[in-house]
Amino acid sequence: MHGGKIIGQRVKYIVTLTSKERESLTRLIKAGKTQAYRIKHASILLAADMNGPNERDKQIAAWLHCHANTVVNIRKRFVEQGLEAALGQKKRQTPPVLPSGLHSARDSFALLHSME
Repeated sequence: MHGGKIIGQRVKYIVTLTSKERESLTRLIKAGKTQAYRIKHASILLAADMNGPNERDKQIAAWLHCHANTVVNIRKRFVEQGLEAALGQKKRQTPPVLPSGLHSARDSFALLHSME
């Protein structure tokens, strides 16, 4: 496993960015013209970089107002799948399901308006 290190029973995913990746992430954040989650993920990677601040997950989470598990998941995705996967959103394994008894968006719209 590239970038993973076993600590106790947990695997710590080590983020090591190249100078080109750091520059790219910094530009993405400064431009601010992309989805908010991509900016947050870029900020997580920069803060977690071994060649940079190398902050702890809880510290990064507090700074970015997210859960520490989010930081761990972004680290993991970067190590296992690369930069683009880490900047993106996790793909759903199953499609969203409508609540029982509803078969379409029209049914849920009708239900919503019948409650008014």
